[in-house]
Amino acid sequence: MRKISFTLFLLTSLTLFYCKDNPKEEKNSENSMRPEESTNQAKEEGVNILTYVPTYQENKPIEEGDNYPIKHVLNDNENYFKIDDDKIHVVIPNSDSDMRIKNVFNVSDYNQKRNLNAIVIHISNGGTLDTNDTVTHKLVSDLKISEIDGLSNQHLKDKQLKVFVINEDIIDEGEKTTFKNCAKQELDYSHMECNLITGKLYEKDQIAPITKPREQEGDIITGG
Repeated sequence: MRKISFTLFLLTSLTLFYCKDNPKEEKNSENSMRPEESTNQAKEEGVNILTYVPTYQENKPIEEGDNYPIKHVLNDNENYFKIDDDKIHVVIPNSDSDMRIKNVFNVSDYNQKRNLNAIVIHISNGGTLDTNDTVTHKLVSDLKISEIDGLSNQHLKDKQLKVFVINEDIIDEGEKTTFKNCAKQELDYSHMECNLITGKLYEKDQIAPITKPREQEGDIITGG
């Protein structure tokens, strides 16, 4: 299975990974997706990771005036989080009308030395082929902070959140653990990316051990 991933940050920092395309999942005429909110538990190396599917998400065609030169790169004037509203608002430009958020889970690293807020947003169109580079849609969603198990409102007052967004049909247990390990390697909220093969962080201008089909971009937005 081929996977394309990339990192985006919410300074929040939102980190995006991309991959796949086709075959299509069945969609409604309004390209609006409102699955039932759910939480599912997976055990990884003795750690319980809870996944969460947001109630509101809508993948709609881009509109006149939208400026998305690169897919999955978040515009800082559209993406933010608000603690008082219990909300992380994301707008993810993409190139497939069937793209949706499959789950969100927490990979924050809270310890005695530092507190780093980090989550993973898993998106997919249900297929296994690469999507093209032309942005045609934007996936809009409001994530509930309180539904992302382990994400701390107190630490979010630092106004920084790193969010890995990975476009892949299925995330296995090893990849989930790798995201947690990458978050532990962060010295600060940086634009470094997580290599799911090596489990190491690296700068996006460095040559990754596997350069295809991986692509990653970074951006910075604010929240609090």
